Amino acid sequence: MSQSKTILLLALLLALAMLAGHRQENKPASAGQTRLIKNIIRIL
Repeated sequence: MSQSKTILLLALLLALAMLAGHRQENKPASAGQTRLIKNIIRIL
């Protein structure tokens, strides 16, 4: 796997972990976070 894809994958995992943390606190995910995750998935 190329280095940039590895970095993107780590960023995606981090964003998902942040979303999971927000869910446990009963906070809705922000639209910006959701859009960021969708963009990373599209790039991958």
